[in-house]
Amino acid sequence: MSADFINEAIQAALNGNWEKAVELNEKILRGDKKDVDALNRLGRAYMELGKLNKAREIFNLILHNIDPYNQIASKNQAKLKSACYKKKSMPAEKDLTLPHANLPSSFIEEPGRTKTVSLVNLASPTTLTTLCAGQTVYLEAKHHSIHISDSNGNYLGSLPDDIGKRLNTLVHAGNTYEACIRSASNNIVIFIREVSRAKKYYQVPSFSNGSCDHFEPPPEEVHEPAKTGEEEDEPLPPSISAIHQDEESEESQ
Repeated sequence: MSADFINEAIQAALNGNWEKAVELNEKILRGDKKDVDALNRLGRAYMELGKLNKAREIFNLILHNIDPYNQIASKNQAKLKSACYKKKSMPAEKDLTLPHANLPSSFIEEPGRTKTVSLVNLASPTTLTTLCAGQTVYLEAKHHSIHISDSNGNYLGSLPDDIGKRLNTLVHAGNTYEACIRSASNNIVIFIREVSRAKKYYQVPSFSNGSCDHFEPPPEEVHEPAKTGEEEDEPLPPSISAIHQDEESEESQ
């Protein structure tokens, strides 16, 4: 089977065209009944179409007869037992998006504390087709950005620069976050929730209400709890200091 034909099957899955994905992967399997990649794609397509028994049969076939240690089949088999696939049937949608009510209970919209974000610089299509709406993901603060990974540490994508730089500063200061996949189809959309704030930025919301997520430091009139001993304030990052200098210049005019 040509690489182009395989890529077409992968693209059908990424686009959420699950009927087409079934058709293409079945054609691939006519040439090689033990093509594990095609079997995994077919099983995933059946999952999205709500044909859970067929999906289970395929993953069992892989794990019992072809590749007992296949991680993709194992993960998808586990997903069939998770909250994502508790219902016996699921609507065949192009965009697998959890309705708001079906998000984990901790993922409730809170202004300044939560945000829905589309990832950029995505991982390979093979990795993305194994993801499930509602799946927990993790934020990893890099030098100037935030990478998103799954529970096994596999890279999935990164946050856009404006949000990534903001959260990078906050994470390094001590803020903590939790996140889950909101939508997994031709792109990956995640839901991020602030869990706790660092003492230094206890008055700074993680996400601004406007269209731009520029960093906004606490107002000068808001003071942190008094420090004891000879403890000195930690210098603000250059970007935050610059904002304070701009504010002081405006006040003196």
